[in-house]
Amino acid sequence: MKSEPKFTLISGGKDKPIAKKEDWQERVIKDSKIEEVRVFNEGEILGLVEQIAKKEGVAKKALELTDIIYDEDGNLIGLMVGVKPEVANLQGWGKISYDYMIKGVHRGCGFTDESMIARVYANKEDPNTWVAGGIVARFGNDKWSIDPGQIAPTARDIEIIEE
Repeated sequence: MKSEPKFTLISGGKDKPIAKKEDWQERVIKDSKIEEVRVFNEGEILGLVEQIAKKEGVAKKALELTDIIYDEDGNLIGLMVGVKPEVANLQGWGKISYDYMIKGVHRGCGFTDESMIARVYANKEDPNTWVAGGIVARFGNDKWSIDPGQIAPTARDIEIIEE
């Protein structure tokens, strides 16, 4: 018997949970193949996002849950946490998002050969088009490695090539 995905009050820290964006979405992916040795829960992933954001100077109150994705068995496949627009704009971006995906192939959602968290950016001119990003945390050897790389780059730090 397959379980229904359950959204619970989630928190990466011991205090208040990350706020849910007003128009946040919960989705179920029907054709998903998890290839990771274990499945992570929302609290674990949000805790990692909070750590990374804090290292980059982004306060927890500036984070908001935008999307959460499960498979048909209720396993967490993906989770997206956005930085509030006013904070992203201060750094020269239209949007900034921390996006988690578990290792595997998830039809309609994407695929990855490692469980990871990526940080992605959209420019101000077109905040619905992601133009830059990179992996800031990877799961391997039964542990997470956090490497935010260049801390909190601004749009001025990245040359965007127009075609």
